[in-house]
Formats: sequence, structure tokens, C-alpha cells
Amino acid sequence: MPAREPRLTAARLAALFPYAVAVYFPLQVLLRVLLSGNLEPDEAEMVQNAHWALGYGNSQPPLYQWLVMAVHAAVPYWPLAIALAKNTLLAATYLLAYDAGRRATGDRVGGALFAGGLLLVPQIVWESQVALSHSVLATAAAAAVIHALVLVLERPELRRYAWLGLAAGAGLYAKYNFTIFVGLLTVAGLSLPDLRRRLDGRGLLLALGVTAVLILPHALWALNHVAESTARLARLARPGPYAGLDLPYLGIDGLLDLLVDMASATLPLIAVWFLVRRLSPPLAPPAEGHVATELRRLLARMLLLGAVAVPVGILAVDAHSFSVRYLTPILVALPLTLVLARPQRDLGARHFLLTGLAIAVLITIAWPQTTLFGRHRFAVPYAEFAADITALAPPPLAIAGDMDVLTENLVQHIPGAVAFRPEDAPPRVLLAWTRDEAAARTLLGAGYTAEGPERVLTRRHYYFSGNTTALHLQLFRRDP
Repeated sequence: MPAREPRLTAARLAALFPYAVAVYFPLQVLLRVLLSGNLEPDEAEMVQNAHWALGYGNSQPPLYQWLVMAVHAAVPYWPLAIALAKNTLLAATYLLAYDAGRRATGDRVGGALFAGGLLLVPQIVWESQVALSHSVLATAAAAAVIHALVLVLERPELRRYAWLGLAAGAGLYAKYNFTIFVGLLTVAGLSLPDLRRRLDGRGLLLALGVTAVLILPHALWALNHVAESTARLARLARPGPYAGLDLPYLGIDGLLDLLVDMASATLPLIAVWFLVRRLSPPLAPPAEGHVATELRRLLARMLLLGAVAVPVGILAVDAHSFSVRYLTPILVALPLTLVLARPQRDLGARHFLLTGLAIAVLITIAWPQTTLFGRHRFAVPYAEFAADITALAPPPLAIAGDMDVLTENLVQHIPGAVAFRPEDAPPRVLLAWTRDEAAARTLLGAGYTAEGPERVLTRRHYYFSGNTTALHLQLFRRDP
């Protein structure tokens, strides 16, 4: 008696994948809003800079800030607006990957494997959803660039080159480190003669023109604000976890930091891919067709160049630490490279997609636990602190906190309160800190006299961890 075909074949799972995306990310928005009305540090920074500008002095291009502000204009509740913007971009990342893989392989299973592979990249499936902000836009832009390349290789129409330029411009407007992805991809393309011959010179000029027009306004701003736009480079000089192995003028410690982070970011995908492939014989040959062949060569060449150039760069500049998040756009290409170079048979594809589905379910269960049972900022009782402050020092007043996330969360819960800005010289300022009293007092500066003694409020965190936070407060009045 022949074996019965499973109900969830690879083809059926692939057909359901876009619908799963359409359910999964709205669910993440709902979970985020239900968990807490508090803001993350990056979110608090965006709320504090909620005005239209070509740059915000945080070493980040402004596009993600603009998108969040646009959503907030329609949905005037910051946690919901931020969650909608982030999860829309995440959904776009997976859907663009799905369509790119489908077109490159000629099969929806190939599309689902590319998009499903992103579920096995921790930097994308966990960090992007739980902690990152501007990097989420850069990841979506990387998927859009790959999608545009597939379209161009399919049929080199000018509108497809325009899409390529738009995607590259969006990525460069999202994160400065997107230049690593664009640079490696460009060098890889130039090194492949067959690919160069297939590309249309007019189309490439159009793509370059679209990108240049998009990024020129912020590029001019950045050139006139070099200190603000390059401040984050100082992080490369911070002692990392391997500082004890540092050598003069050679970034050995930074290289080790990168290698460990890169292993944690790539090994889950690579290990599961080849394990499933090994357990699901016979092995499938690489995908055929000029689109698949040229795209496989391009992406593999880019990954190889990155594996050489980035470590050499870290050694050369004597970097002491290097976060793998800077390379997240490059990681987007890894699943599609595996799909094209080492494809799965039907059984292997089914097992791989089910593994990705299981991870998505686990993430949905696991990340709320960081709030429910941990010391996550979502569980800090800012609303209760705000009520206590209102009773002690009725608004209007300005709040100067030792961290932006503390300041902005209190401001969000106290009607009539604003974040302290020295140039505004507010008459009453509430100094607040949980960790670094010196930082808060330095922010306040001279010209203010204490109006009362220091007070300490202790409140229990929300939910089930049993943790508490002690908030130190002192009211100041501006000197006449």
C-alpha cells in the first residue's frame, strides 16, 4: 500500500506562507500594545525628536523616524504607531523575500524557503522584532534590493531599475552601515563578466540617479554635521568582551567579537539547512536558469567578499568591538544563496518550513515572557511613578532624567510635563534617576536651586517577576 502523502506538503506550506505573514505580524502588534504602554530606549529617542528634519544628531539617517512620525499622524498613540511601522516593515521583508525567491527559482516553495530561512537568523527573527529600530528598515531595504535584482535579471525594464535605485536609497536612508551591503554587492557584480553583460547601462544610470536624488538632501546635512553623523563610530573603540586579547594597532579583539557574533547569527540557519537536506535524500541539484545562476553567483560572491573584507577592515582600523547588527542586510542574502546553491527536495523543504513555523510560534510565546517575568523596560511601573510625581510636584514642569528612556516615559504619563532642554530654561525641573545621579545633575547644569530634599520612590514591576525599581527625585527651581 503506497504511503499517504502528508496534508502539509512543501507546496501547500509555501502557498500558505503569505497568509501566515498577514496573520503573524498583526499579532505581534497586538501583543506589543497589550503588554505595555512604555517605550524602549530607541523609541523614546524618536519621540523626543518628533519633528521633521534632515537629521537628528543620533548618527542615524532619518527615514525610519519619518515613517514612524507619519504613522503617528494617523494613529496618535506612540507605542501603537511604532509597533505598526516596525511590523509593517518586517512583514514587507518576508513578503519581498518570498516573491524574490519564487521568481528566482520559478517555484513558490523556493520563495517560502528564502523567506522562511530568515526565521532562522536570530538577528532578524528575534533582535529585529524585539529590540531594533532603524535596522528593521535596513533589513527590509536589503530584501527589496534583492527583489529588484531578481526583477532586473528577469526583464531589464527601466521601471525595475528604478525600483532597484529606490530600494538602495531607502537602505542608505535607514542605516549608514547599509553602505557595506551596497558596496560589497557592487564589487561582486563588477567582478562577474556575464552579469555585467546582461545589465543595461541606461538602467544602471537610472538606478544610480534615483538613489542619488533620494540621499542627496541628507548627505548634505551629514557633511555639515560630521560630529553628529559619525558619533556612533566611537563604539568601535569601546572595549569589547575580548579586550584582554587586544594587540597594539591590530583589532584582534574586535575580530573575535565579530566571529563569535557571526557564528551565533548564521549557524542556526546553516546547521538546520544542511541537517534537513542530509536527512531528506536524494540531494537536489542547484537551481537552473539564467536568473537563478547569475543571482547565485552574485550573492555567493558578495558573501565571500564580506567574509574577507569585513575582518580585514576590523583588523586594519583596530576596532575593539563590532556588532553583527551592522551586517544584518548582508545576512538577508544568506537564505537565498542556500536555496539557489544547495536546494531542498520536497521532503526537506517541508521539514525546513515546519521548523521555521515552529520558531515563529516559539518567538510569539517567548518574547512576551521577557516582560512578564523579567526586568524588561515594558514592566517598569512608569504610570504609577507618574501618579506619585504629580502628587508631589504638580505640573507644569520639565523632567531631566539620567536616561532618555526614563525621561520620555515619565513625560508620556504626566500631562503637562516636558523633557528638559537647557535652552528652554524652564522655571521648574524635576531631576530623576535610577542609575546615574551624576549624569542627571550634569544634564541640569548650573542656574537651578533645589526646592526640596531628594525623595526615593520604590514600586514593584508589572506582572510576575517580583522585581522593583527605585526612582530618585529632586525638584529644582530656576534661579532668578
